Amino acid sequence: MRYAGFGLMAAAAALCASGYAAPAAAQTVQTSPANAVWKPLAIGGGGYIVGINLHPNGIDRIVRTDTYGAYIWRGNAWAQLVTTASMPVEDRHVTGVGAVDAVFAPSDANRVYLFFNDRLYRSDDKGVSFTRLAGFGTAASNANDSYRDISYKVAVDPVNPDVLYVGTRDDGLRRSVDGGATWTTIAAVPVGFHARNADGKVTDAGAGISILFDGRSGASAGLTRIIYAGSWKNGIWQSRDGGASWQQIANGNASPSYLARGDVDLGGRLLVTDEESGKVWRREGSGWRDLGATVNARAVTVDPTSANRIYAFSGGGEAARSLDGGASWTKLTYPNALAAPRDVPWIAWTDNAFFTTSDVRFDPLRKGRLWVGQGFGVWKADVADTDTGIRWLAESRGIEQLVVNDIVAPPGGAPVVAAWDQGLFYKDKPDVFAARRGPTRRFNSAWDVDASAYRTGFLAAAVSDHRFCCGGDGLNIQSGYSLNGGRSWVRFPTQPTPPGSNPADDYRFAFGSIAVSANTSRIVWMPAGDGVPATTGDFGKTWTFASFPPPDPGESAGWNGGFYLNRKILAADRVVSNRFYVVNTSFNTTTYAPGKNAGVWRSNDGGRTWEQVFKGKLTDWAIWNAKLVAMPGRTGNLFFTPGKLDGDPDIPLMRSEDSGRTWLPVASVSKVHAIGFGAPRNADGPAAIYVAGSVNDQYGIWRSADNGATWQGMGYPNQSLDTVSTIDGDKRTFGVVYVGFTGSGAAYGTMP
Repeated sequence: MRYAGFGLMAAAAALCASGYAAPAAAQTVQTSPANAVWKPLAIGGGGYIVGINLHPNGIDRIVRTDTYGAYIWRGNAWAQLVTTASMPVEDRHVTGVGAVDAVFAPSDANRVYLFFNDRLYRSDDKGVSFTRLAGFGTAASNANDSYRDISYKVAVDPVNPDVLYVGTRDDGLRRSVDGGATWTTIAAVPVGFHARNADGKVTDAGAGISILFDGRSGASAGLTRIIYAGSWKNGIWQSRDGGASWQQIANGNASPSYLARGDVDLGGRLLVTDEESGKVWRREGSGWRDLGATVNARAVTVDPTSANRIYAFSGGGEAARSLDGGASWTKLTYPNALAAPRDVPWIAWTDNAFFTTSDVRFDPLRKGRLWVGQGFGVWKADVADTDTGIRWLAESRGIEQLVVNDIVAPPGGAPVVAAWDQGLFYKDKPDVFAARRGPTRRFNSAWDVDASAYRTGFLAAAVSDHRFCCGGDGLNIQSGYSLNGGRSWVRFPTQPTPPGSNPADDYRFAFGSIAVSANTSRIVWMPAGDGVPATTGDFGKTWTFASFPPPDPGESAGWNGGFYLNRKILAADRVVSNRFYVVNTSFNTTTYAPGKNAGVWRSNDGGRTWEQVFKGKLTDWAIWNAKLVAMPGRTGNLFFTPGKLDGDPDIPLMRSEDSGRTWLPVASVSKVHAIGFGAPRNADGPAAIYVAGSVNDQYGIWRSADNGATWQGMGYPNQSLDTVSTIDGDKRTFGVVYVGFTGSGAAYGTMP
């Protein structure tokens, strides 16, 4: 199991969960006005670094990620390659899709090829600007799939920057000899294996085709002689004549079945890891040798100065070293030591019991230096033959790769960010990386956070480990509360146990949405898995379950389904204490008519009992990433949006001003991904409303200071093309807003 980068589920959920929406034109981002200033909200790291490309010059390097884009090293920090400034005009629209691969041409550090969002791009100025290679067309891809960390999809000939190969998932191995203008398909290398069900439908498209050049094999007619291509579960092919002909050299029988990660040693011998067996294989003559590495190998790298020095790594970061060409191995001490003296401090503070490892490379010039792409950053280590372990140093500054689920800026306090994989971040200093995160050092994802409207510092958060593997320590669910604005957290002393549930089930109550009463200690928590809410008034010592009518036969439950959805359908009134609202999106699974529980429910007693105040569906497509929010300072003022949907159908933002009984669309506002509130312009005025969505068909971040009568555009943050997942305004300062993304961290903006 690949534990890190589980932000992939969030990104996949935003896509898969929105798959029922009708296609629509892509959302082109709005240009920011001169008086709107956007900056990254400095969190650092996060996500999953699934590939490293080191240029032979020893200076330039690129890493790719599994949720959005890729990063290039710009002297002292990483910089995002996929931006509104770098991408061609026709592709400057919002997308949450990541880079399948991004590589330098070895013979020209200015030449960069980027496989992004099913298309191929070329840069001749080191990633400052890209041109779409129209001749390539499109090739189905998923930077977030289950195989994202075990292959090389784009490879450029070491001696000719115009010769490149792309290994696709469905269309085989493609080759260009003119810098990407025209393409041919290499018929000799088959398409990777696709698993199908009894009806012939593809259930798993596999890892596609992986490409690797042997840069030491010499060149003929301007082409590197030896190239390798691995076809998923079919084996490995070799060309010895610059790609003119291909022969199969491995088929999984006493040989690898795929080229997952690989390297070529000084003697020209190919070493590969095989996802199926976890072995390190080496090509010797016309056969293969299992080197017997003492880890379940995911990555392998050979010292460019010595064929005898080999390092192999498991997917969890365990390392083995051979100093005699694989004849014997020394298993290095684990866990690894982590340090971040001039980098992002929390990533070294985090528990590294599973140091998720994708790609490991020896530096091409710095002898003894290793680079690793890992589950929450990029690291380097200077290793020696006498070392008994590895000390990794963080090199992640500039990377903002967290998948953000929620941002809450509580009254009188600093914002708190809730993210996949890494939990909660208290951001009192927006431009400074946090030293720690919450609730603990343990791997956990924070799904939802809420703050009391009047009890300053009182927050609650739903926090659960989504790996479904690691509940043995009893800390896989860390939902709890804070009384100091999110600086520290207290785990609920008990977890709600639904009637009839199995106490041995670690996840009988987890994930979902959470809400805090306006001015009492009452907390309501609605789990995923279509469970009903539980409520506590004593900080989780005791819980009471709500009761709702069961759905009729043939109807869905209509609550929180998949845990991975960015679904927030529970909200507390921001004025009246102990009043809560929840939306039900039940429907008949045959007729698609609203179910009997569909609509809005309200509780006036802290979530113990509920009344259906609106019956029916609020909008189309609300079964996925829907969001219900309550406006500060005005009782019963609610807003509802179906959230992010594939294709962004033109669905208006809905509003109720009578505690959910009646609803009307907000004029000119639609396709809203997220909505939040901030400090009013004037002390006695309405809270500022912020939306990530379209106003008069222009997409961006918008603000209303007059209760929704008029809207001012703030543009879109930091030249990003990533999708917004959440937004909230600062409650202390008018015009300050925080935005979270589905794969590139968070940003904050200011506008007078």
